[in-house]
Amino acid sequence: GGGEADSARNTEQTLEWKIDQVELEIRRVDEDIRKVDKQVESTEEELKDVEKQKDQARLQLLDQGVNQEYWQKIERDMEEKEKFLRKKAQYLRKEEQDLRKEEHDLRKETQDLREYIEALLREDEDDLDLSWTETALDLGYAGHREGGKLFCLDLSLPGSSGQARQYVLYCRESFNEQWRFLEEN
Repeated sequence: GGGEADSARNTEQTLEWKIDQVELEIRRVDEDIRKVDKQVESTEEELKDVEKQKDQARLQLLDQGVNQEYWQKIERDMEEKEKFLRKKAQYLRKEEQDLRKEEHDLRKETQDLREYIEALLREDEDDLDLSWTETALDLGYAGHREGGKLFCLDLSLPGSSGQARQYVLYCRESFNEQWRFLEEN
């Protein structure tokens, strides 16, 4: 019936809205992935710089004859910074991996919703009962009125106990042309 069709349309609209929301979330996740990628690159560059500075500092300090204790303190500080940067890069890679999984799950959810909508539409098409019953139409009441500006049509069904229903339609010239064509044939 009409209520089921309305319900199916509402369900489809709700699912389309949900798909739009999921796609917005996918765009947000994509943006987060790009940000994390930049942070990973930045962290890896910083790590390379620390390693390079460590090597340069060692050569420079050894050339200057700096005592071993001072050099070991500088080396420990640089190693701590290096260790921190490695952990930061590891954390960022894990965050990127989590975001990519979230993106994958959201894309799967979108696909599942689209497939569900298609299944609902197929189900609706299968539920439609399009059996036709041919009835004779009394054209005695059908025809133009008011100089061709209005067209009247009696839609009461033969054998029905309901009231007769007469419809009045406003006619455009193209309708009048089509009606004349039908009357000729």
